[in-house]
Amino acid sequence: MYGSSNYHIRSVGCHDYASALDLWSTYKPWRGDQDTNVRTIEMTRKRHMNIRKEENRIVCRLYNTDVVTWYKDGSLSIVPWASKLSDAFASQFLPASLQPYFNCALGACLSVDGLLYKIDGVINLHRRRRRGNYLWTVTSPTEPFEKWGYDRKATKRILENSRYMEFHDWIIAVKRMGSVFPSCFWSHLGSNEQILAALADRDQWMRFARVDLSSSSILAKLRRELYIAADVKVTKMVAFDTIKPDEITSFRLAQLKDKSVERMRRTWRR
Repeated sequence: MYGSSNYHIRSVGCHDYASALDLWSTYKPWRGDQDTNVRTIEMTRKRHMNIRKEENRIVCRLYNTDVVTWYKDGSLSIVPWASKLSDAFASQFLPASLQPYFNCALGACLSVDGLLYKIDGVINLHRRRRRGNYLWTVTSPTEPFEKWGYDRKATKRILENSRYMEFHDWIIAVKRMGSVFPSCFWSHLGSNEQILAALADRDQWMRFARVDLSSSSILAKLRRELYIAADVKVTKMVAFDTIKPDEITSFRLAQLKDKSVERMRRTWRR
């Protein structure tokens, strides 16, 4: 399969087998073909883009790959191919809640109701109704990408029970005055235990002021040290909106697990 910028695909969007069948019925078979179940895409009239009707399913085919297949029982299968053309082709036959990113630096991916899944060869889904809305269940043996987050209630208690809030106001005031010349890096403060001991002792706060960082960066690093010591990490499903879709091709993080949101964003902004 090849990528190309010279293609014109009508934006349609299917949400189930019935809508895919209706779409198939609007297209015409290739003139002279005996098999009228295979029909070319209306705005291209090219054989490498076609939609065909089979028993209990509608298949959307690009070159030699059945990219999107709608089944009569409400299920759906998607087979990726790493090209921009495949992305554009598949998205025309999928609902807005399913966004293909086959040409992604993470590998072939699919956004399902806001969660990002890795596609290993093929991904199968089934639509379910919940509280008046239709949601998708991934039936393939794959899980959404994960990232580490923090338990917000626990982190709030940690900050309140430490001298962080007092230090917060102090470091901002000192940095604004600019009276302390930066003379060290954060790594010079020592281990996690030494950093937290310095926070608990106001006489050692000047060590933080000498770090060659802004007050906001110092506070962010200090919060991280507090959270590490208290072990308040939790695993969360990574929402796709944490990654900008228009920058997905430059997103170079191979694994999201054990990476913070800040690290993710720094990576794809480079």
